[in-house]
Amino acid sequence: MTPLTNQRARRATHRAAARRRIALGAVCVASLGLPGCIEEDALPGAIDKVSMELESLAAPGTSIPGKQMRVDTYNEAISTLRPLVNEGTDAQKADAWLLIARSELGLAADPIAATSEARSELASAIAGIRAEVVSYREIAALAAAAESFDPADEIAELQGKILQRETEADGIRSQMAEVQNEIAGLEAQAAEARAAAQEHRRAEASLRSEMMSMSAQDALPLATQAAEQRSRADDLEADAERRMAEADVLRPQITAFESEIDRLADQRTLLEESVESLNAERESTAAEAADYRARATEIAGRVTAAIADANAYRTGPLRQGYDEAIAALEAAGESARKATGRRSASSMLSAEIMHSLGGAALAHADALRTFGRAIDEAISDAGITGGGIQTTLSTVLADADAAQSRGEEALREALDRYQSAGIGGEGAESIDDVVASINALLGEPVEDSIDFDADANPAG
Repeated sequence: MTPLTNQRARRATHRAAARRRIALGAVCVASLGLPGCIEEDALPGAIDKVSMELESLAAPGTSIPGKQMRVDTYNEAISTLRPLVNEGTDAQKADAWLLIARSELGLAADPIAATSEARSELASAIAGIRAEVVSYREIAALAAAAESFDPADEIAELQGKILQRETEADGIRSQMAEVQNEIAGLEAQAAEARAAAQEHRRAEASLRSEMMSMSAQDALPLATQAAEQRSRADDLEADAERRMAEADVLRPQITAFESEIDRLADQRTLLEESVESLNAERESTAAEAADYRARATEIAGRVTAAIADANAYRTGPLRQGYDEAIAALEAAGESARKATGRRSASSMLSAEIMHSLGGAALAHADALRTFGRAIDEAISDAGITGGGIQTTLSTVLADADAAQSRGEEALREALDRYQSAGIGGEGAESIDDVVASINALLGEPVEDSIDFDADANPAG
């Protein structure tokens, strides 16, 4: 039921209550001067007495009567009139039934109020359930996010890069080893050449030493040999220098290889640290997810318990108050319909009673559907299914449908009786407003105003 519908219903109820007081006051006054009344008849006197007692409950300038006083007055009115209701004229009987209906309607006020308070209590419980469901969804979402964290692919990618760096480093080491071997070979060749040059230098020195004791003529062959030894030594030393120069050209490659190997080692270290970090994060996230899931489970338990408590209240105090209110209104409506001798007043009072009954039933249905939506949110939106709440939802919706049907049935009956009351003049406009508000409650189009003057029957 929308706020606008509630506002219209309240205005219609207030107007209906005012009209009921005016109409019943007129009935009570009319009953004092009915033709054919016999002074000593019990029913007319009882009608007068009950009329004054009922009117005194709402008399201007008087204090508001307490609950017990009202209940006692209404019960006394009913017990006074019922034994006499079959006496007197048809009009007197109708007056008696109207007063009985009015008293029964008065007795319905307390269970109606109790039902309204019970609906408020249920609404508070529903608000608590929804707050818990919101908390559950938030924690469950955090748990799901934490549970979805799986760095396996990222770790595999990092491990692939680590292997790639190791492979590259091995390749560079292999190249460096080849260059190192080449340098070693050149150095060995240079050392060999120097050693050979040393031998030739010693041979030259020996020959020149020998020449010292010879004549120039005799020493000439030895001089030639010594020159040859020196030339060979010079060639070998030159070859050694050339080999060393070639080795020196290759040495910077070794430095470059070592730098590249160090760079790859640093990258591998960083990648390994990243893998360790991801593994640690996976462990901590798993622990976090378990904590979130445990908290979500705890909240889900509170939700199911809150739904069970709210349902116990629904099937206990709320249903008891609602059943009592509906039973009281139905009894009042039945009594009002028996006032056939006052057709217009009977139709108006029974219409207003059915109007109240329909509003109470629709309010009850709306409260139950609100409860049902809260349960459905827990099931459908949050995924909470424990505690048999699905079965609870089914029974709540079934009861809501039953209350909705009863309310619509009562409102349609109220429509029929309002429209058959035969109220003319200014009252017809008020009836139009009430009919329009009922049509709005029923979700039906508002029909054109009905001219009640045409069917007015003051004698009814």
